[in-house]
Amino acid sequence: MQPPSPADPVTILALASEVKGLPFIEECKRQGCRVILLMNEHLRHEPWPWEHIDEHYSLRDIRQQPEVTVAVARFATDRRIDQIVALDDYDVETAAALREHFQLGGMSVSAARLFRDKLAMRVRAQECGMREPQFTGVFNRAVVRGWLERVPPPWVLKPRSLAGSEGIRLLHEGRAVEQALDELGDQRSQYLLEQFIGGAVYHVDALVWEGRVLFALVSRYGAPPMAALHGRGVFSTRTLEVDCAEAETLRALNERLVI
Repeated sequence: MQPPSPADPVTILALASEVKGLPFIEECKRQGCRVILLMNEHLRHEPWPWEHIDEHYSLRDIRQQPEVTVAVARFATDRRIDQIVALDDYDVETAAALREHFQLGGMSVSAARLFRDKLAMRVRAQECGMREPQFTGVFNRAVVRGWLERVPPPWVLKPRSLAGSEGIRLLHEGRAVEQALDELGDQRSQYLLEQFIGGAVYHVDALVWEGRVLFALVSRYGAPPMAALHGRGVFSTRTLEVDCAEAETLRALNERLVI
């Protein structure tokens, strides 16, 4: 696409499978951008900041391909799009795919996978020499059987691209793993297996710009997500003190991983 002329406003296409990013939309409009919102159909009547949105469209599922690419191409014939932004975690890969299709700047599909695809995350961490649970893709039966023989149970079967503990199963027997994988059918390749290691679980939320971590906040789950998933605690998280040893260590590991 051609770059906008100095007299033209920047046009931002925002993708939303959930009602999120409202302050972002408002700020874009405040800075003079033209905002187009593409949302899931069931969100059309939600309290969006309509006065800050120039156009809005909806699809049954904006993550469904090739429908979303076809829809964006249709209204791009009469509207120049300068940037595509995901308002929800689930839309990050869709936004990346659309950027590549329309040859716009921003995070590529391969880069987006490092923030959404748990198998890609594991491979990246391994390449960085970081300690982590043993893991494997589940594409090939023989590879999976060999892995199960080497790695002691329990094991975690988890979706590669869902959030939090959604869709995760804790398994203790090889037969149960094979049965679970067979039940997945054609969705099998969208999962991975990991060795389950108990203990405290932390997360680091960071802002990265041009190869630098501008901000990083370290938090610890009250109960590990797997425990909360099985009813052994309430899902909660708390922010650690900025200068505590755990936070300093985890910020350093995060920077090593994302830079």
